[in-house]
Amino acid sequence: MFGSLFFLGVVISSLFMPRLSDVYGRKWISLSGTIMHVFCSLVILVSSSLKLSLFMTFLLGFAMGGRVLVGYCWMSEHMREIDLPKVTGFMFFCDSFGILIATVYFKFVSKNWKYMFAAPQIFLVVGIVMLIKYRTDSPKYYYSKKDFARLRWSLTLIGRNNGVLTKDESFTKVFKIEMDMQNQYKGGMPASNKSENDTSLKSFFADPTNRNNSIIFMVMGIACNFIYYLINFYVKYLPGDLYTIQAFNSISESFSQLFPLFIAKYVSNKIGFSLSFFASGLGCFFVMMGEMYEINWLIPIAVLLSKGAISCGFCYLYFATVSYFESEYLGLAIGLTNVIGRSSNIASPMVAE
Repeated sequence: MFGSLFFLGVVISSLFMPRLSDVYGRKWISLSGTIMHVFCSLVILVSSSLKLSLFMTFLLGFAMGGRVLVGYCWMSEHMREIDLPKVTGFMFFCDSFGILIATVYFKFVSKNWKYMFAAPQIFLVVGIVMLIKYRTDSPKYYYSKKDFARLRWSLTLIGRNNGVLTKDESFTKVFKIEMDMQNQYKGGMPASNKSENDTSLKSFFADPTNRNNSIIFMVMGIACNFIYYLINFYVKYLPGDLYTIQAFNSISESFSQLFPLFIAKYVSNKIGFSLSFFASGLGCFFVMMGEMYEINWLIPIAVLLSKGAISCGFCYLYFATVSYFESEYLGLAIGLTNVIGRSSNIASPMVAE
């Protein structure tokens, strides 16, 4: 029940929160999701009501649309595209490694879940304060809205934080698109250019490139989510101690997500994604062979291979989206991919059973 409500919240928020960030900016929508996450977590920690805890779990999932999806758009638009695979891989590594920390905690420290649940909220509160104080909205968002004054201020802060500019220096570059607009106005009223400035949903789906890429990414989202949760469901039935199985599961998932750090420089997103699916499919094949011929030692190895490979595929799904969609539609694209992909989670346990 808790898991279903959480994913329901994720799907609902993915429908509109990422798209709202395309229109109104990334910063405050992402921060609102993070603040909601902290609030709901604290309520669950002190609540003694099952119904209230269930409702807060739904809101935790709802907050994910802003906290994770919009947050990823916001993060990706503050860095060079060449660095994004490394950062995404490390981010996913930390996320999965947290499961290993939780496993060790429950195995050797305490069975009290509240301490483990409360600890991340402290880091989130610190992160919220730092983001409000030191991080502007996405410079690509400002550029897409032709808000050049805020764009320069955003790039100035980024330059100062990275040591490229001193505290007394400012970013003063004049952009070509800005000059084109000024030249257009010099002759009187600007010429109508609706196709260039129209960022509506109708305009997005009217573009065959955007439409085809959206379909492809939604299919990949379905494949990644379906395989991941199908294998995850299978892990529960592996023989042995639950904590040991979960520890190896987390190690396999964590370190496989570091592969983009090393191979993204040498292979394209298409090849990297294809290799992830190939390795995952190979693992599933070995699982079937192990069950068919009763090779018991092969099954857990094959399961971990498949789980790790498809986890790597998730990394590619995220940072490849940034490469294929412009800032005006990035939130929409990530939101659609998650809505369709997360919806496929419902079918995974049914197929497994």
